[in-house]
Amino acid sequence: MTSNAHHTTTPTNDARDALPAESVLVAPAPPPTVPLRPPAAAWGLVVVAVRTTDAAGAPVRLTGDAPAPDPALTDTTDLLAGVWLPAPPPAALHTGDVVVRLHAPADDDPAVADVEVVAATQGEWSTVRTWQAIGTRWPHECPQDSSQPDSPASPRPRRRLAHRMPSPR
Repeated sequence: MTSNAHHTTTPTNDARDALPAESVLVAPAPPPTVPLRPPAAAWGLVVVAVRTTDAAGAPVRLTGDAPAPDPALTDTTDLLAGVWLPAPPPAALHTGDVVVRLHAPADDDPAVADVEVVAATQGEWSTVRTWQAIGTRWPHECPQDSSQPDSPASPRPRRRLAHRMPSPR
């Protein structure tokens, strides 16, 4: 990976061949290169590659095993790359795409961001999850919030965005 004067990290080596040329590598990346605000005139970062790791270690622990790693100190995202979009594309044509949107927090603290994840589903961009006041470790760890359950049996609250597109018929 390489970083430029604007603290944008781009993939190198094998990742360069596998990802679009305009990709931004968010993980792995040194903390100063992790974006907390989108570039000027960018709507969001469409995720083009993601790979996660098991932060808790092996699900079965045997006597004599090393202690389980602390999930708060363990990276859960091994790879996250995306392409900045200037505007939301038609959701009906991008079903299943996931976009990360970065917003300034209410107090405008430059050291943190409000992170919103949206997905194209049923012809609309809908909010899947949001985290408030997250630092440069946002690609790796976001606090669990009991008001936003992870269980598929308990649907997450979804907020419709103003960028509604009609479904193809």
